[in-house]
Amino acid sequence: MQYSPRLDNLSQENKMKTIFITSFHGLMSRVFTSGLIDKLLTNDSIRIVLFVPDFKKSYYKEIFNHPRIIIEGIRYDKYPKYSLTMRAFSFLLLRSRTMRIKMFEQSEKKNKGVEFFVYNLISFIGGYSMVRSFFRFLNYVIHDTGFFREYFEKYNPDLVFAADLKHIFDTTMTIEAKKRDIHSIGMIRSWDNLTAKGILRVLPDALIVHNGVLKKEAIYWNNVPEKEIFVSGIQHYDIYTNVKRKNRDEVCRDLGIDKNNKIIFYAPTGNHYSDTDWQVVRMLDEAITKKELRDDISFIVHLPPSDNVNWHNFNFSKRFVVVQPGKFFSGMDIKDNEMTHENCINLANFIYWSDVVIAGPSTIIIDATAFDKPTVVVGFDGQEKYPYSKSVKRYFDYNHLRNIVDMGGVSLVSNKEHFIGAINKYLNNSSLDTDGRRQIRNAQCGELNGMSSSKTAGFLLHYLDEEKN
Repeated sequence: MQYSPRLDNLSQENKMKTIFITSFHGLMSRVFTSGLIDKLLTNDSIRIVLFVPDFKKSYYKEIFNHPRIIIEGIRYDKYPKYSLTMRAFSFLLLRSRTMRIKMFEQSEKKNKGVEFFVYNLISFIGGYSMVRSFFRFLNYVIHDTGFFREYFEKYNPDLVFAADLKHIFDTTMTIEAKKRDIHSIGMIRSWDNLTAKGILRVLPDALIVHNGVLKKEAIYWNNVPEKEIFVSGIQHYDIYTNVKRKNRDEVCRDLGIDKNNKIIFYAPTGNHYSDTDWQVVRMLDEAITKKELRDDISFIVHLPPSDNVNWHNFNFSKRFVVVQPGKFFSGMDIKDNEMTHENCINLANFIYWSDVVIAGPSTIIIDATAFDKPTVVVGFDGQEKYPYSKSVKRYFDYNHLRNIVDMGGVSLVSNKEHFIGAINKYLNNSSLDTDGRRQIRNAQCGELNGMSSSKTAGFLLHYLDEEKN
């Protein structure tokens, strides 16, 4: 989609225009603090109403303290009645490899092969575009027009930006905008959303995606017209280019590690996906003790901000520094945590100064390739021998991760020997697999020039100048 970005005046009239922006997922605020909100507010004619979970309202008011930003808190226990059912059905209609694996896993857990049969039947039907279109029509017709009504009538928005279009609230607000003939733009939040989170329940006037891979998936799985898709790049990666990094000595001093040591960054998978992270760390510790790895290594163990890790009383030696990122909200699900702007900058510093990155089935793989860091991907279950339906191995057959592995830029390891060998290989020669990493970087990140937030803001402002057809 082509457009002429305008970050100055919207028109010759100095009329205040209102943009609704959603931020319900725990990792959305990092997108806005990376420059997108600031770019929008450079236009004095813009007012933003930011919709967030009610328990995060004070947090958002603190980080977005501006006279033209209004924060509205929405209670999580007030989902539109029909939405959970329609979301569940949207999963069944998606016949991606990821969804087939997920449904097989669920049927194995319940020992109900009939459920897998039903999924295959429904997903087969969902392969027809007319079925997906009818599903969206039905979703539109039964939409609860009262859920966001008070806000539309109170603020009379000119544009709705659903920053995580897969979220129930984003879908509901987008449908409300369409019924009121208000411009709507949706965004795909993450690399797995179009192959692992069901089909889109509503098509906005335009769709923003991070890269060409997501663009192809939007067209293939959801029949989004190509002319309505805008490729923005990854907004929260702008700080990887625009923010000055600490030097290596400062990072080592802050973490209390020897500046002369090699640094290995390890991102545990987390309890949601694996229960053997502690065994992986123990393997690393034992490998140094047994001299299978050099002893001048310091490990940065960067915990997932939206998950827990059970260490089973493992005692970390001095060579391990454990970092817990995230803003936590008392009494709430850990997946509701936020990555603060400082957390994101620290993550960039840690990865940039690392010699090797170790990760599970995580977006950390993309962060690492953004910095051209040799990456070892843990594709086995520690010392356990789990069946496929319980093993981390299955995740690497998911569409989004299979795309990465097939490019050859990372070492997907299948056992301890392979694991330690891959680390040594990269410590000895960091240029190995750099061509594959470049291929991943180009596919997933696009041009890392720090302009993604500006491009996205320009696209949103462009729509405010357009007359609704």
